[in-house]
Amino acid sequence: MKNWSTLLLLLVAVGELLGQDVAQQMQVYLQTLEENETFSGSVLVAKGEEIILSKGYGEAVIEYGIPNTPDTRFRIGSITKQFTAMVVLQLMEQGKIDLQGKIVDFLPDYPAIQSEKVTIHHLLNHTSGIPSYTGMEEIMKHRGSLEEAPEDFIKHFWDKELEFEPGSEFRYNNSGYYLLGMIIEKVSGMPYDDYLTENIFEPLGMKNSGFEHYRSVIPKKAQGYAAMGEYAERAGHIVADIAGAAGALYSTTEDLLIWHRALMDKKLISEASYEKMFTPYLNNYGYGWEIEEHAGTMVYRHSGGIDGFRSMGILLPEKQLSAIVLSNLESTNAGKVAENLLKMELGEEVKMPTRLKEVSVPAKILDKYVGTYNLFPDFDLTIMRDGDRLMVRPTNDKVSQLFSESETLFFSKVVDAKLEFVVGENGEVNDVILHQNGDHPGKRVK
Repeated sequence: MKNWSTLLLLLVAVGELLGQDVAQQMQVYLQTLEENETFSGSVLVAKGEEIILSKGYGEAVIEYGIPNTPDTRFRIGSITKQFTAMVVLQLMEQGKIDLQGKIVDFLPDYPAIQSEKVTIHHLLNHTSGIPSYTGMEEIMKHRGSLEEAPEDFIKHFWDKELEFEPGSEFRYNNSGYYLLGMIIEKVSGMPYDDYLTENIFEPLGMKNSGFEHYRSVIPKKAQGYAAMGEYAERAGHIVADIAGAAGALYSTTEDLLIWHRALMDKKLISEASYEKMFTPYLNNYGYGWEIEEHAGTMVYRHSGGIDGFRSMGILLPEKQLSAIVLSNLESTNAGKVAENLLKMELGEEVKMPTRLKEVSVPAKILDKYVGTYNLFPDFDLTIMRDGDRLMVRPTNDKVSQLFSESETLFFSKVVDAKLEFVVGENGEVNDVILHQNGDHPGKRVK
C-alpha cells in the first residue's frame, strides 16, 4: 500500500513539474515577443479549472507607465460577434426572432432591395451579400469622428445592390452584425448593451465587460498603439458606436475565460441552440465562430481587430482548453500567439522567437537603400530615410520603421518580416529579398 501511495505522489509531482515547464515555456515565448516590441497585452491559458498562465505584458498606457495586467480592459473587436449571436439565439428561444425571418420582418422601413431576400441566418453566418461598411471609404476615412444614430448610419449601405445571392457565398461582413444589433433592440425593447448586461454579463459575473460608447471613460482600459518602444505611436481611433454589435465590446482575459467556461458548460441557451451556433456553414463559419478541426479535436475560434487592438479567443471543448490573447498593439498577430500557446500545452513543437538585436549602420550605407522596389504586380516597397532611421512604405499602406539586424538585413516590428538588401559587385543596391512566408525577390524601379 505504501508503494502505491509513493508512486501516486511521484506521478502527481511529475505532472506538476511538467505543468510548470509548459508555463515557463509560455512565459519565455511571451517575454521574447515583449522584448522585441511585437507584443503588448494580456494572455490567459486554462485547462478545466486550472489556470496555466494568466499574465500581462507590456504597458496599457505607455505615457504613464501603467502595465498590462489580467484585469486590464481591451477592445475585443469582432469577438463581439459571438455575444451578438448568443443574444439572437436567446431571443429565438423566446419566440421573438425566427432565424429564417427576413430583415423586412423586423425593420419594415429597410429597402426591399436587401430586406426581402436576406434572413437572420444569412446575417449570422456572413452569407447575406450586403456590402460591408468597413469596406466603404466614405465611412472609414471619418471613423474617428463619425457620430450618427443607427437608423441614419445604415443608410450608407441599405440601398446598395447585393454582392451575391444570399446564402450562395461567404463574405465576412460587419454590416450584417450591425443590423443584428438593431434587430435585437427592436424585438427586445432594450438597448443592445443593456440586454447584454442583464442577460449575459451579470448572470455570468463578467464584471469587467461592456459596450464602449463614443466619448465614454472606461476605467482600467488600455490605450491602443501602432508601435511600441522608443518611437511609440498611438493608433488611429474609431468611434466605437460605428462598430456596434459587430465589434464595440471591451473585456478582459479573465472575463472571457468566464465566457468560455459558460459555453463549455452550455449555459444561457439550450443544447439545440448550441448546435446551431457551432454548426459549420459556408467557409466553416457558424454563428459568430470559426469552426475547424485540429488533430481530431474540434476547435472554435474568433479573432478581433479594431484600431490599436488585436484579439483572439480559441476554445477546445473536448479538451476543456481555452486560450485568450488581448493586445493593445495593432501589429500583434494575436491568432499566432494563441495558437502557439495552445500547441505548447498540447505538447506540439513551436518555433520559439529569437531576441532581435539592432546594430548601428552608417548613414552612407542607408543612403544606398533609399528607393522603390517592385516585388509583385501592383506591390512596391518604398524605402526612405528619416534621420538615422530607415523607413518603409508598402503600396497602399502606412510608413513604418525598419530595424537593422546587420548592415544588409532589416526586420519589421509591424509584421513578421525581414528585408534583405542585395549589394552588387559594383557596390550598388538594385535588388531586395523580402523574407515573409517564403523568400520574395524584388527589383529597384526608382
